[in-house]
Amino acid sequence: MPKKVLIMIRKSPYGTVYAAEAIRAIMGLASFEVDVEVLFIHDGVFVALKDQKPDAIEMKALGQVLPDLKEMDIEKFYVCGQSLKERNITVDQLTIDAQVCTPDNFEKVLSQFDHIIPF
Repeated sequence: MPKKVLIMIRKSPYGTVYAAEAIRAIMGLASFEVDVEVLFIHDGVFVALKDQKPDAIEMKALGQVLPDLKEMDIEKFYVCGQSLKERNITVDQLTIDAQVCTPDNFEKVLSQFDHIIPF
């Protein structure tokens, strides 16, 4: 039975390498046909925001890559509802369709994975 891996993106998209490395890890695992799903939590929710304009800091918008991950069979995304609320972000502002995790279902979502890799 194939292993299920959750990539947990916890850091903001700019200022550190964590979010960019998470995207690279997602694509790398997918290329080996690993069953990968993604969770955006804490400042990681900013990675999935639409209309990022990081040109001023000479970076590429990480969020625009996310919809393209479907071509690599990465189709399941989760976002922490509490993290969205704390940052005044709605699911309509995200580049991807994501299942919102609440305190009630968070543990259930995490329990379905064989491995969780935090970034």
